[in-house]
Amino acid sequence: MAICNFSYGQNSLTPTNPNDPFEAYNRKAFATNMAIDHAVIRPTTVWYINNVPDPVQGGTSDFFNNLREFVTLGNDVLQLDGKQSMASFMRVSLNSTLGILGLIDVASSLGLSTTKNTFGRTLKVYGWKNSSYFILPLMGPSTVRDAIGMVPDIYF
Repeated sequence: MAICNFSYGQNSLTPTNPNDPFEAYNRKAFATNMAIDHAVIRPTTVWYINNVPDPVQGGTSDFFNNLREFVTLGNDVLQLDGKQSMASFMRVSLNSTLGILGLIDVASSLGLSTTKNTFGRTLKVYGWKNSSYFILPLMGPSTVRDAIGMVPDIYF
């Protein structure tokens, strides 16, 4: 039994898969993402790594990780995960105060490991178990559930 059927379209084989309803879109989005990566993102990243001092890179990374921790905390609470909610609250509190607005990751040095929780996982906890594969422009691979879940995460 074949999983993919092949149809001929303008000088190429185009696989169609009933288990991947977004396959045509995903292939185009992937190709676009790769082109943007090679033309813009990769050269910018290489420049950043080679020209920005390590302490500045570390502080920037810690600052944005601290901001993401607020999203994790909100989703931990929505999932009614008391233990993880308290750990995320402690990380946010320590890094936002003693860590100078998150520029220094104080919580990790005290043994509080970092976690990442998203609204997509919250939707999964509340019953949306399976979701189709979906590639987001500039963001990469995801699922429909996680892509929808990014909206409140980004807004928050």
